[in-house]
Amino acid sequence: MVELSGAGLAAFMVFVGLFALLTVGMLAGIFIAVLLINKKFEEFAKKADPAVTKLTDTLDQVQRVTMTIGERADSILARGERMTDTVSDNVEKTSYVVRNSVTKPLIELSSLVNGISKGFSTWSQNATQGGKTDHSGNGRT
Repeated sequence: MVELSGAGLAAFMVFVGLFALLTVGMLAGIFIAVLLINKKFEEFAKKADPAVTKLTDTLDQVQRVTMTIGERADSILARGERMTDTVSDNVEKTSYVVRNSVTKPLIELSSLVNGISKGFSTWSQNATQGGKTDHSGNGRT
């Protein structure tokens, strides 16, 4: 360890005192700067609070509108699906009715008319030929 004499000790004590005073001054400056920054931050927070509140309210309103639109879209889609099923069932029923009530009787009537026409044709041929027919089934006379 180094021993200091009276003048060196006094100079060292002055240096330590000045260093301590400088350190306290720096700490006081930092403290004041933190207080000023805190004050500015509080002012900013006071200005930002209404904007944040308004933004939160707007987002809540957008969420409610979006949910309402989604519910309505789901309702419309469900209604459209039911309508499509109903129309499909009705088309199928109508097709069945047309097939059994219109087409099938027309085919049967056409077959009947064709059979009667063949019968009259055969009968008239038979009548004009004097009743001579080949009964072998090939229709030749």
